[in-house]
Amino acid sequence: MNLTQEKKKLILMIALLAVLGGVFYYNFSGSSADDPTPTKTGQPAKAKSPAKGAQDAATNKNELPVITQPLVLASMSSKTQEPTAGRNIFLYPTPTPPPPPVTPSPTPPPPITLTGVNPGGVIAQTAGFTMTVFGAKIPPDARAFIAGREHKTTFVSEAQLKVEVPATTIASPGSLPVEVRGASDPKMFSNVVNLNITPPPAPPYKYLGMIVKNGVTTAMVKFDLEEGLLPVRKDTVLGGHWKIINITIDNLEIEDTNIKVKHRVPFTGEGG
Repeated sequence: MNLTQEKKKLILMIALLAVLGGVFYYNFSGSSADDPTPTKTGQPAKAKSPAKGAQDAATNKNELPVITQPLVLASMSSKTQEPTAGRNIFLYPTPTPPPPPVTPSPTPPPPITLTGVNPGGVIAQTAGFTMTVFGAKIPPDARAFIAGREHKTTFVSEAQLKVEVPATTIASPGSLPVEVRGASDPKMFSNVVNLNITPPPAPPYKYLGMIVKNGVTTAMVKFDLEEGLLPVRKDTVLGGHWKIINITIDNLEIEDTNIKVKHRVPFTGEGG
């Protein structure tokens, strides 16, 4: 009787050990499949965090799907290539001809036409004078301008004006532009004509020396075309119109009596 109970206890213990071994095996195999990190013998496997599982699931959800369909590159070309067989590589396209030159429109003539002035030329440093301007379609309120400056103008007719030219305007040699403009209408203007200013002729004498005797001063001059010396004093006239008006040690002052222009001839010292 006692032996039978001992056998029953041994069978129960073996069955219990078998059950415990199965449970241990199940736990050990399950933790190894979920978590690749090995666990120490006798320690229970760590449960997977719910947050981590949700994160992995979200990551897998946002990943782009893998496209397994092959791309057809020929269908992606915007232009089908044309066959080049038989093309002449030495045949160049005809160049595009340049556009024809643009012909500028002709400038319309000024409303007022000037044909000239009288006198057309004067000598610089001479006295003022009255100049006549000739033209066509000159308005009654016309004003004459010389070198851009307005001068006193008198209307005579639509073909003629009188302009006062002072000595200051012709003080220096050169060519002065003359034009006419309307006083009331800025669109009334003329073409340009020129007034020529030439330099005055210089006296043909050289001042070579001076002699002072008994309070009287005598200058020694030489005419350009002669070899001899000429003694001259104040008020002496040479060549019919060259008048000696002053004698100093530095220069000889001579006036051209024809045009009333004065010149200074410097002392050269060539006479010793």
